[in-house]
Amino acid sequence: MTTEGPGGPPAAEPPEDPQQLTEQIEQTRDQLGETVQALAAKADVKATAQVKASQLTADLKDRTEQVKQQANEAQHQLADQTVGARQQLASAGQTAKDQVRAAQDQVQAAKDQVQAAKDQVRQQAASAAAAISEVTPEPVRRAAAQAGATVSQQRKPLAIALGAAAAAVLAIVWWRRR
Repeated sequence: MTTEGPGGPPAAEPPEDPQQLTEQIEQTRDQLGETVQALAAKADVKATAQVKASQLTADLKDRTEQVKQQANEAQHQLADQTVGARQQLASAGQTAKDQVRAAQDQVQAAKDQVQAAKDQVRQQAASAAAAISEVTPEPVRRAAAQAGATVSQQRKPLAIALGAAAAAVLAIVWWRRR
């Protein structure tokens, strides 16, 4: 005989042996802990956005440094030209300035893209939170808010506590179905 498990698929009848039951509870705790950690990692939108922003910022700094080096090289080459090439020097200097301006425009555009991506991620997170909040009962919302504050302060002990709570719930469900 099988019973309906908490996740939907049929679960095997609980073992009669207390040792097997203990092993099954430990296995369920481990699985729940891994699931909680995976969900926490996926839900960390802020960290994902920060990593993306850091990567884009580093890329922009590298590109700016390259452009500055190119401009400096162009200026040094122009300084070494003869007096008869002053007109070419002025033209090349203007080109370098235009490249720097273009690079600065690119940097600004990339910064704007990063900001837009941040705003989009924040908006999506807020939208998801609002959608979840609409269907979540008030006691659960309060508990989630309190849990969120606790998670940010004590991640490891919380994961252990959640595993223990899940095991307790599973044990109660099993006991009631018996």
